[in-house]
Amino acid sequence: MPKNNIPNYRLHKATGQAFVELGGRRFYLGKHGSKASKEEYERKIAEYLANGRKLAPTQTKSGITCRELAVHFLEWCEGYYRKNGELTPTYGHCHTAVSVFVEHFGKESVNNFAPLSLDFLQKHWVEKGYARLTVNRYVCIIKQMFRHGAKYQWVDAQVNYALFAVDNLKAGRTKAWEREDVEPVDDETVDRTLPFLPPIIRDMVRVQRLIGGRPQDVRNMRSCDIDQSGDIWVYRPHTHKTEHHGKKLAKAIGPRAQAILIPYLIDKQDNPTAFLFSPKDTVKFQREEKRRNRRTKVQPSQVCRKKEKPQRPPAEQYSKGSYSRAIFRACEKAGATTTITGLVENAEYEFQVRTVGDGKNTNWSESIFVVTDGISTSHKRRRVLRCTGKTTDSVTLAWIPVSNATGYEVQYRQADTAMWTNVSIPMFPHWAPNQLRHSAGTEAAAHFSLEAAKEFLGHSSITTTEKFYVAALPQLAAEVARKFG
Repeated sequence: MPKNNIPNYRLHKATGQAFVELGGRRFYLGKHGSKASKEEYERKIAEYLANGRKLAPTQTKSGITCRELAVHFLEWCEGYYRKNGELTPTYGHCHTAVSVFVEHFGKESVNNFAPLSLDFLQKHWVEKGYARLTVNRYVCIIKQMFRHGAKYQWVDAQVNYALFAVDNLKAGRTKAWEREDVEPVDDETVDRTLPFLPPIIRDMVRVQRLIGGRPQDVRNMRSCDIDQSGDIWVYRPHTHKTEHHGKKLAKAIGPRAQAILIPYLIDKQDNPTAFLFSPKDTVKFQREEKRRNRRTKVQPSQVCRKKEKPQRPPAEQYSKGSYSRAIFRACEKAGATTTITGLVENAEYEFQVRTVGDGKNTNWSESIFVVTDGISTSHKRRRVLRCTGKTTDSVTLAWIPVSNATGYEVQYRQADTAMWTNVSIPMFPHWAPNQLRHSAGTEAAAHFSLEAAKEFLGHSSITTTEKFYVAALPQLAAEVARKFG
């Protein structure tokens, strides 16, 4: 049968690249649908047909382009950097680094990529404002990609070895900025945040702080993974950060954490593989609370308005992002509230608030009026500022947080007086869930020992505990100086 069919112009869905298969080999052409990729397709087809439906001698795998190497590498990354069926963050880093590599060297032969080429990319990332550790990560990814190519003999071994002449950036010897170390978050800041968290996430934060776990350890918690036979429970997560290194993790759960977990264990006793902390339970709790707080009679059509097939149903488990976002929003709300004290009993006060920015303040908000021992009266549209509590000599205010604010300012005065009193509200410190683990490690080292902190956190090396998870303890140095200095 004559070969009249011409290979198709096709889409590689994982990368968005166009490709064509000729002679059993795949050629990547550029972004799918672009004019350049279609022109490259026409050129490849013309060369292929002119050579009698055979590849030209220069198109062997030893001479592939940098773009082709990048696509092969990303295909490998997509299968390798997976855990429990989901891509890990490392794949995203690889995709970002390789995209810049293809942008600058996509059409070049892999064997023409020299150490000076990698040095160019390193300087490019520095000029773009990336942190030093991020630049080092991207450089290592490019080296890993060429090592992958050398494995399959797509890259000359000497080209691969030559790239290792490009050193990582050293701290203090580069223009790239340094990331701040992850510091512990003090318990007072956490306690001020807790009232603004949903009840289930509030318990997640408390449990994570008490067991010294990573965020994923508390998100993955199931009753079947907790050994409750002893006075101190042992939690062995079904998946954890270092499991691909063959390491096992066991977290000790003390009485205070047990007291928080007991209601969840009872609730999930019929389904031991279910996650203890679930967004479904949060949605259910919110609906029940709204129903309890309802003031009007529930009509028959309002008994259940739950959609049978919602577009975004609540998940079975909290994700890394949803857990972090809930804490971030709670920090914003905690910073957008204050209590004004020292007020006169049985007096009416007027309150206003405004945002303080970088050298620029917004206008004052609409006023609200509050009586210190009676019913508060205010403007009907209380959208920005509102009263959330009061006594005979104090008023608690809350307002809508502004994301780019560096602080807030509240002014108040007694009704029918002209003089305002101003109160500055500093920016509330924002914290992330991984800081809770650092707090637990620092506390364990301060009360017991560094070895105890290592065991409590589940590290295999005490160096990791000392370098990354235990903050400096200046009070110990002060005690030594007080005695010997």
